[in-house]
Amino acid sequence: MSSYKKVETSINGVHILLNKVVSDDRGHFLDNAEVDNPAIATTKHIHSVIAKQKHSVRGEHYHYKLVEDFYVLYGATLVVLYDDNQDSPTYQQAFSCVAGTKSSVAIPSNTPQFFVEDGTLAQIHIVPKVWHGFWALTEIGSVISVLGTHGYDENDYKKINAVDIPAVCDILQHYDITNE
Repeated sequence: MSSYKKVETSINGVHILLNKVVSDDRGHFLDNAEVDNPAIATTKHIHSVIAKQKHSVRGEHYHYKLVEDFYVLYGATLVVLYDDNQDSPTYQQAFSCVAGTKSSVAIPSNTPQFFVEDGTLAQIHIVPKVWHGFWALTEIGSVISVLGTHGYDENDYKKINAVDIPAVCDILQHYDITNE
């Protein structure tokens, strides 16, 4: 039996693994990746990203080679993905979800939601040439842990601002986020 549940997204190669969470009145135990998790075999780099306040954005780029798995550990966070791979059957399609810890933020009903309090830790698997941006939806910001298939390489990414991708701007509009 698998230690996680796999959820497919609308972007080719991108999926979400729902890992186990055990909670009690002291807090949460998050099972980031059990031995059967595919990220374990390929992880060569681990880093974290912190957005310090509401609507702070992190990311806004894609990688040419790097495969990453993102875990929103704290704070409700809007995750927006955009397929910029011209060879992909889902080229120019966008996907969004909200992950992390619950808040009173209004989330459109058609947006997938993955909250620690509901017993799952979303592991968002992002393949090369899929643009990604993360926006904290709460005043407390957010904390994201990342597993990568290789270390940082300044030549392995392309920065594209969210305002330059109409499909991303459409998603941000639902959350009153302006990315100037």
